[in-house]
Amino acid sequence: MYIPKLVRRRREVIEGDRMSWGKSGSISGRMPVSQPLAVDAADQEYLLAPTKLPRLPTRVIDVGALGGRSPRLLETNRQPAHYIALSHCWGSQISSHTNLRLWQSNIQDLLSEIPLGSISKTFQDAIEVVRKLKFRYLWIDALCIIQDSKSDWEDESARMNDVYECSHLTLVATSAVSSNEGFVERPRLPIVTLPYRDDDDPTIEGRFSISRSIYGRHPWDLVDETAWNTRGWTYQERLLSRRLLHFTSSVLFWECRSIDRSEVNARERKLHDRPRWILTHPGEDQPAVHQHDIYGKYDRWYLILYEFTARRFTYTSDLLPAISGLATIFQQSFAEEDDYIAGIWSHDFAQGLLWLVQDSSATSKAMLDYWAPSWSWASIMGKLYWPTRSVARHQRDDSTVDLVDNRLKLFHDNPMGTVLGGYIRIRGRLRQLSCVTRPVEWGAFSRFRYDLWCEGNTLVGNGQFDVDQDDSAEEIWLLQVKRQQDGDCFFPYHPTALMLERVPESWLKFVRLGCAVLDDEQLDFFDVCEPQDFELY
Repeated sequence: MYIPKLVRRRREVIEGDRMSWGKSGSISGRMPVSQPLAVDAADQEYLLAPTKLPRLPTRVIDVGALGGRSPRLLETNRQPAHYIALSHCWGSQISSHTNLRLWQSNIQDLLSEIPLGSISKTFQDAIEVVRKLKFRYLWIDALCIIQDSKSDWEDESARMNDVYECSHLTLVATSAVSSNEGFVERPRLPIVTLPYRDDDDPTIEGRFSISRSIYGRHPWDLVDETAWNTRGWTYQERLLSRRLLHFTSSVLFWECRSIDRSEVNARERKLHDRPRWILTHPGEDQPAVHQHDIYGKYDRWYLILYEFTARRFTYTSDLLPAISGLATIFQQSFAEEDDYIAGIWSHDFAQGLLWLVQDSSATSKAMLDYWAPSWSWASIMGKLYWPTRSVARHQRDDSTVDLVDNRLKLFHDNPMGTVLGGYIRIRGRLRQLSCVTRPVEWGAFSRFRYDLWCEGNTLVGNGQFDVDQDDSAEEIWLLQVKRQQDGDCFFPYHPTALMLERVPESWLKFVRLGCAVLDDEQLDFFDVCEPQDFELY
């Protein structure tokens, strides 16, 4: 079996000293590295390494030694120790003897032994790599979180920021589309060898070895254009981890907070080509979210959500838990207390409400199966964006809604996790529309495809539903969220109001339907309305 020589000495791993791959070589016939991977994690990485041992997660796998006893599950007391984490695609859930997971019914058995033959190939490979690296503990979600315990799942998902940020290394089964595939085996590329002799100096001779290129448009396509990089949970796992070792179909890649390298190409990527530039300032050891620019933090949050909502999820209820680790980091960075309310920050609440769907014909909304309130971005399965995230500070402060109260029901009172129901109370200006129609053609307002009308057949503005409506909608209200200014260069394409629908048999209870922008001739549309309190579900 080929395992890259990640470390020359045990001390280099533990203390975060210079790390480098060994020379070409093969163990037990697996594909050898073609040339050294010079991963000089060096001084920057040394500074980023933990100054003291991290605390272990709630459960880890004690892998044992090579050739020794079988691995077993360990319930820790959160004692200090180094460990390695695994990031992988689950794939389809196949019921077989090689798909062992942690259940309430087998926890006692796994505390005694985890039979290698009963777990997936990916998990077997991870245990073998950890043993080769001379680490003792490994964290795998499927074996360290009780899969049929909602409370344990919520508790552990709330700790994802600690699990991945504190792991000394994250192994990534990058090329595997399911946990049954494994990630260490790599196909041998066919090589054609050609003799060479210099025409001018016959003493200079040798051989050329030619093989098919392993790269696409860019070397990192082998990582970025994989199924692993499209899954919802792996987004925060990649951003939170200090160091990642990617096992792709043909090449190993190293990724950390100071450099990115591959084993056959030592070129570094530019800062903005790295996924984790969102959390990092160049030349600074601490993530950018710990800097003082409060609006810069919010803008980074909306950019994270833009990328995150493009990911794929097996369960819609995972949207909020799958980003809870990043949300925890952001909340810890704020100087003042800033409540996290179903994915939106209370101190930037108006801005957080004004999200738009990338394609309303390809989205689905929480209706029959509740997973988030209608006003939260997490109520939509589909790619979203915040067109107003780059507005100037004085425009961002120009909100016309106030968050009066938060009555959301949370699972285990975890504000970062699953929302079970409830509402928020808002104070703002509401005004009812007479009808909403979809024009045959639309021009400048290409994102806002519906005409909004009030009494007297007056065109008020244009709107966009979160999910396409088959018929012309009725009983729609507009909520002013921001004050739209005449001639403001930002707002022709940026929403300033929400489209709401009144809950049947109620008066001041509403749900969100979409976003809207006012016509230039109707900027005083809300001036006749007095602010009032209402509930938004």
